[in-house]
Amino acid sequence: MKLSHFGVISTLLCMPLIVHSQILVNEIQHANLSSITDEDGEYRDWFELYNAGTQAVFLAGYGLSDRTDQPLKWIMPDYTLQPGEFLHIWASGKDRGSGPY
Repeated sequence: MKLSHFGVISTLLCMPLIVHSQILVNEIQHANLSSITDEDGEYRDWFELYNAGTQAVFLAGYGLSDRTDQPLKWIMPDYTLQPGEFLHIWASGKDRGSGPY
C-alpha cells in the first residue's frame, strides 16, 4: 500500500486525539530521496511516532489510510509503544516497519 503524502499527514494528525494525546507524530519524511533507506536499501516515505505519555500504549487495531471510504486501510500490528519510545513506520506498501529505536 502506497499512502499519499496528504493522506498520511491528515490521518496521522488525528491520531493523538484518538490515543489520549500520548502518541505524537514526531517526524515525517515524504519524497525521501537521500535520508534513510528501508530494509531493501530503497528510499521510501516514512513517519515516526513517539509516546510522550507516562503509560504504554497498545497500538494494535489502530489504522492508517489515505481513503475516507476505507479508514483502516493499514492496521497497526500488535505492538506496545512504551513511554519515551519512538516507532519508525515506512509508508512504502511493503507492510513492515523498522521497529522502535
